[in-house]
Amino acid sequence: MEEQLKKIIENSDLRGEEAKEFLAILPFIKKKDDLFNLLAFLEAHPEWVLKLYRNYKIKQIYFSTQDEKGLQKIFKDEAKELQDIAKDEANAN
Repeated sequence: MEEQLKKIIENSDLRGEEAKEFLAILPFIKKKDDLFNLLAFLEAHPEWVLKLYRNYKIKQIYFSTQDEKGLQKIFKDEAKELQDIAKDEANAN
């Protein structure tokens, strides 16, 4: 599973250090189900590799500056985008 995720990330728009950094955070995903869900999602939506990486970087900034409003906004925006994808997929079926 990790190798499949690695291939998706390496084939994404992330380059060099960005891809390495994104790959470095994957071991922090401890639950196999979470890894499986991430793999399934990225296989269906590979464009989200770049979006997830960018959101990760933004969250790092918000955490380091303790910007609670910024964190709430990024989590809310991310959740809405994922809900929109789920609706679109449900409507397509």
